[in-house]
Amino acid sequence: MVFISCRKVLTLHENFRKALDALITLSHYLIDLDTRLTLSVNARHTPFWDVFMLLFSDKYTWAFFYVSLVWFIFRNYSWRFLIVCLLAVVVLVTLCDQLSSTWLRPMVCRLRPCDPENPLSEMVMLVNGYRPVSYSCPSTHAANTWGLTFFLSFLFRRKWLSLMLALWAFVTCWSRLYLGVHYFGDLVAGMLVGLVLALLVFCAMSGLVRLASRHQLIQTEETCLTIVPRREMWVPQAMLLATVAVLMGYSAYCNYLS
Repeated sequence: MVFISCRKVLTLHENFRKALDALITLSHYLIDLDTRLTLSVNARHTPFWDVFMLLFSDKYTWAFFYVSLVWFIFRNYSWRFLIVCLLAVVVLVTLCDQLSSTWLRPMVCRLRPCDPENPLSEMVMLVNGYRPVSYSCPSTHAANTWGLTFFLSFLFRRKWLSLMLALWAFVTCWSRLYLGVHYFGDLVAGMLVGLVLALLVFCAMSGLVRLASRHQLIQTEETCLTIVPRREMWVPQAMLLATVAVLMGYSAYCNYLS
């Protein structure tokens, strides 16, 4: 009986060791794949895309686009619901930013590809010496842009606007790869952070709106719970396309001068 028990323990130990070896092998493969994908995107540099990606990655570039989104909400909902939405977006972006940069990054402690202390930095191409010094995973840009994209998609429920927001978030993440400041895995992690927090904030906002409607602080028919916005949907779409067009024109001009 004791002999059979010992055999079972040895079998379990062997199976555990094999599973652990397989997990370690898989992790090494994923890290290697992550590195190769990052270097592959970073290696494709041209003067035009250097300017374009650097500007696309700058949060201040999109100031007018953010204003157009506020206008779109104002034109389709009540001013009370506009305030609720703005507060929810502020909470969402703050959570995405702080969870990524203040809490998760110090736990993961992953160096950026461009960090001088990272041996990989010798193979990374920089743009205008742009080299952030903080940790890499998860990407705050990815968390913020995807969090805002998911939240507004839940809010508006408009296919083409949601698609354009997703493309905007995707190119923002691509620019971080191009600039050599993040790994591909950092961006995936940031996107997951944005998705989870967008779901939580949207559900919390919807619950508060229902509670406020019961006390007649907000009419339910004035909120995202019943309205699919249609008025002036072209405004944020046009502003997004116009911003991209300006970036491309300026990048082409800089390329011509060089």
